Amino acid sequence: GAIHGRLLTAWATAGILGPVVVNYMRDYQLSQGIPRDQVYNQTMYILVGMLVVGLTLAGATMMLLLDTSLTSNLWVYRSILFGRGLCWAFIFSPLQAAAFSQVSLPDTGRASALYATQRQVASSLGVAILISILMTQINHVKATLGTIPPALVASHYYDAYKWPFLMTCLFAFGGAFFALF
Repeated sequence: GAIHGRLLTAWATAGILGPVVVNYMRDYQLSQGIPRDQVYNQTMYILVGMLVVGLTLAGATMMLLLDTSLTSNLWVYRSILFGRGLCWAFIFSPLQAAAFSQVSLPDTGRASALYATQRQVASSLGVAILISILMTQINHVKATLGTIPPALVASHYYDAYKWPFLMTCLFAFGGAFFALF
């Protein structure tokens, strides 16, 4: 409840700050005399930098979750998830700006629908992969329940979540690497 609310608050903040930064960069470049047809050339390099920073920070926040336990303070989780939400300003804004930079105004509606569909399909695929990893780990814990002392069962279930966290780190760092090319 409260943790999810903080994540959404950070995500909403990122959704507002990202486009503001992109518009500021564009206006600044125009005020410096850069021709209008070359403004987005510079902006795209800056957006790639933002994307790499956002994906790297998102991976780093997931690595922080790997170091938590059942006894961790809730404010640790809240802080990590708030930081993770802020990373989205550096991820979604550059992706959306790059996707729509060459789309003509009459085609914006269709492009927006295709972009949203692609993002939803990719998100669904990512969730399916991570849930498969999680369920494999949970089934492993269930199979070994007889050998685990009862006091440690909850801890083993919690540790099962760390594999999807690790895979999310790898996805984020891999995305940051491939954004450079």
